[in-house]
Parts: sequence; C-alpha cells; structure tokens
Amino acid sequence: MEPLIAFDEVGFSYLVPYGQVTSFKEAVHQLFSGRVFQRKEVLRNIHFTLYPGECLAVVGRNGSGKTTLLRLVCGITEPETGRIVRRGTLAPVLSLGAGLEPELTGLENIHLLSALAGFSQEEEKQLPARVMAFSELSPEVLRMQVKRYSTGMMARLSFALAMARKPDLLVVDEALAVGDAAFQDKCYQAIEEHIRRGGSLMLVSHAAAEVKRLCNRMLVLEKGQIQFDGSPDEGLRCYQNILSEAPF
Repeated sequence: MEPLIAFDEVGFSYLVPYGQVTSFKEAVHQLFSGRVFQRKEVLRNIHFTLYPGECLAVVGRNGSGKTTLLRLVCGITEPETGRIVRRGTLAPVLSLGAGLEPELTGLENIHLLSALAGFSQEEEKQLPARVMAFSELSPEVLRMQVKRYSTGMMARLSFALAMARKPDLLVVDEALAVGDAAFQDKCYQAIEEHIRRGGSLMLVSHAAAEVKRLCNRMLVLEKGQIQFDGSPDEGLRCYQNILSEAPF
C-alpha cells in the first residue's frame, strides 16, 4: 500500500527582520550592512508517512510548526529542503476562511470549488443543495459576499465545501473550535463517517478528548522537530511533559 503523504527529511524556514529597528538611521545602517533579514527555521528534518485509513493528530506548543506542517502537506507551501510525495485527493480546512474567495458570494465559491475539483455536471447541480443542507446557511446568506460572513458562517461554509469533495485525506487545523456546539457535533459525525469509509485525517488540536475521539496516531512537534510519533495516549503524555518543561 502506497502512502497518501510521505515527508523525507523536510525543512522549512522564512525571513524575519534582523533585530528591532527604532530609527531611520538604524534602518539605513542595516540596509547597507546587508543585515536586513535573517532566516528563522520553522521545521527541521521532518520525516513521516501517512497511509490510507490513518488518522493523525499533530500537537505542539504555539510556534512549534504545526500549521506550517499542514500547509506543506496541502501544497500551499513547498519545502526548502527534503522531498514531499502526495497521492490521492485532499481537502483542507485550515485557518478561518482559507480557500474561500472573500469578494465572491457563498454560491460563487461553491461553483468555483466545483470547477476546480472537476465535478461532473450532475454533481455540480447537486452541490449547492448539499452544501446548504450541511452548513445550514440560508439562501440569503449564500448570496452574500464571504467577506461579510461571521466566523461561524465561514467555518460552516469551509467545512461543508471540504466534505463535499469526499477526499481521501481531510486536513483540519483547529477549525472545529469555531461554531456552536450543535454544528461542532455535526462536524464530528461527518469526520467519523469519513473515517468509516476508509478516509484519512490530519488534525491539529489542543483538545485531548477530540484527539482521542478521532485519531489513532499522534505526532508531537517541539521547536520544529518531531519529538514523538505513536499512539495518542503516549503522545499526550509526551506533550504534557514538554509543557511542564522550560518555556518555549
């Protein structure tokens, strides 16, 4: 069986300003000294594989590289070092509103997804009704521009669009923390049905109950490196030990 995702010694960093500039003179000095930016390493030597049917939780302190890891998985960002292999279909539910075009209406975003996903004409006709039924957004709301949505409305539309793709791999970055309790439970049930069909999951969450409910494997990240890869129970103990150590 081939993996859906394979990371081979992946690394990633980005540019940050070199020190704090408090005056125009300091800015000019940095510019001519060539020390305007420096690289901040976010992920280092990341190696793991995700196979069909696996449900992987990714936990770690703020700034440990979780969201960057998911962006690499989704192909939003490419690695600086190492190699990533992606197979199958993937649907991300990342930061709030990610993947939505804010200037378009909800309905226009639905049709855009249909075109990008290559749905058949029959599927495209059924898609608005399916999204409306799952998201519980009214026709009036779906005719509004997405930039005028509340956070809860965005979460509902994003999740409904992701599930409409029926992906091999669903990637969720703490999106279940948004919205009312009834809709959260509806999302949990949809994810569990996705898992029962043999779908895979990557989930970033700080909620131990959520991780135990949905995942059968866990990665623990600390300072851009994998500190643990194994069962959720052992992973949560590892994470608690990290939290009890020195500050990040």
